[in-house]
Amino acid sequence: MYEANLSLKYGARRASRLLVLLLLPLVVASCATAPTTDQLETRVREVSQRRWTDLLAKRYEKLFDYLTAASKHGLTAQDYAKQMAALGFRDARIQSAKCTPEVCTVTVEVDVNQRVPRIGSVVHTVAFDERWAVNGGEFGLIRK
Repeated sequence: MYEANLSLKYGARRASRLLVLLLLPLVVASCATAPTTDQLETRVREVSQRRWTDLLAKRYEKLFDYLTAASKHGLTAQDYAKQMAALGFRDARIQSAKCTPEVCTVTVEVDVNQRVPRIGSVVHTVAFDERWAVNGGEFGLIRK
């Protein structure tokens, strides 16, 4: 009788240890997969800067990949490339980024060429906000 109680007592300890060992990686992984707001803001600034680098280098075929699936709906990569090529951006600077767990807003300051009759080309600096959807640690540009 005494041996049966000892076996039951130690068997329960082993089972609880095994349960802890099995659940611990899941708990740690769930904590590690939720990036902080600062991490999201740093990463979205990097992604936005890469997009602007591609745009300014006239690598228009890559720009379509930055869009969310919903933003791509009804638009071909070729059509989007033509739209981006027509805008005449000269330079871009990321000013700031603010994130929630679902959406990031990146403020960008761009220099744009504008043709003025009888004067020629004039450069204007314009600031605007990009909205990036956050999905599983990946970012997609929301086209307006």
